[in-house]
Amino acid sequence: MTPTVVKMTMYLLFMSLIVSFYGPSSLHSFPLTQTAVIALGFSLSRVTDVLRVIGGNVTVVQGGTVILPCKLTDTTEDLNQISWQRDTRRKPQTDNFYTIQKDDAPHFVNGEDNRFKFIGSIKDKNGSLQLSNVTLLDEGIYRCIFTLFPSGNHKTEMHLNVLVPPVISVTDNQPILGNEEVSLATCTAAGSKPPAEIKWVTDAVTEKVKVQTNSTEEADGTTTTVSSLIGVPTREINHTVQCVVTSPALSKQETLLFIIQVYYQQSLAMRLHIISPSDDSPEAALFVGHYLSFCSSLSLVLLQLCGTVIGKHQGYKRISAALQVPKSTVASIILKWKKFGTTRTLPRPGRPAKLSNRGTN
Repeated sequence: MTPTVVKMTMYLLFMSLIVSFYGPSSLHSFPLTQTAVIALGFSLSRVTDVLRVIGGNVTVVQGGTVILPCKLTDTTEDLNQISWQRDTRRKPQTDNFYTIQKDDAPHFVNGEDNRFKFIGSIKDKNGSLQLSNVTLLDEGIYRCIFTLFPSGNHKTEMHLNVLVPPVISVTDNQPILGNEEVSLATCTAAGSKPPAEIKWVTDAVTEKVKVQTNSTEEADGTTTTVSSLIGVPTREINHTVQCVVTSPALSKQETLLFIIQVYYQQSLAMRLHIISPSDDSPEAALFVGHYLSFCSSLSLVLLQLCGTVIGKHQGYKRISAALQVPKSTVASIILKWKKFGTTRTLPRPGRPAKLSNRGTN
C-alpha cells in the first residue's frame, strides 16, 4: 500500500467519523471540516516527510568487495520487510533477488547468489548488503525497499559502478633498418573501464619519434587502447623507452620498459660476409649455421658483434679492435659456443649462495 492510498483511506475514515458524530449537515460547516482536514493532512505529512531512506552510489574495482548501503531513519512505524531489486548488465529487466522479513531469515528470490550477504539488521532498520567478487555484469541499478505499517513501501535507488583494470603489454614490431617511418613498438591497454590512458616516455629519441593512439570499445563495455611509437628505423634510434599506463581501476600507474631494436633485412651471411669462401669445412659450416640461428633474433648492435664473432678465422685481436670490445669477451663467446653449443648464461651448479645482510645498513 502506497503512502497516497494510506492518506486517502485515513481521510475517508476520518470524514465518516465526523458524519457519524455530527450528522451529514456537518460537512457543510466549513470551519469544522477545514480544521479537520488540516489536522489530518498535518499528521499524515509528518509520517512521510520526516521519514528517510538513506542509500548512495558506490564504485568498486572488478574482483573486489562492496557494500550496498540502505538504512531507514526517523520513523517509529513497524518494519515488516526489506526487499532488494536490481537492473544490471546480467539481468537488464527488474529482478527481485533478496528479501529480509521481520520474523524470518534472509533468503534469495529467483535463484541463489552467495556472493551477497546481509550485513544489516531488521531491528535497526538497516537493510545493507555486502557483495563480494564483483564482476562487470553486476553493474547497474539496485533498489532497497522498506515495507512499513501503516504507511507502506519506501525505497531508495543506488548505482553500482564497476571499474575494470587493463591488461597491459608492449609488442616489439621488429622494425627493419630503413629510411621510412614505421611502427617501432606498440603498447596495449586491453579491456579497461573506463578507458586507460597511455603515454610514452622517450627521452633521448623524443625528436625522432611520434605517437599514434586509438581506442576501440568492446561489446562488454570495456575499451582497448593501442598506442604505437612511430619513427624511422635507423641505427641511432636504439634506445630504452617507457610505456606508462594510468587508469582509475589501477591503484598506481603501470610502467613497462622497452628497448627499441632495429633489425637487418638481408641474411646475415650476405650482410656481414661472415663465411669465408676458403673455409668450407663441415665443422665451420656447422658452427656458422648454429650461430646464424641464434643471431637472427638479435638487435642491430648485438647482431654486428654476433656475426663478426662467427667469423672466427679473422682472429680474436682483429675482432676486438673492430668492435671495440675486450678480446676476452670475444674469446669467451666463441669458447662457450664450442663447449656448450650456446651463448646463453648457463645455470651454476649447486644451491644459490646465501646472501649476507652485512653492510646494508
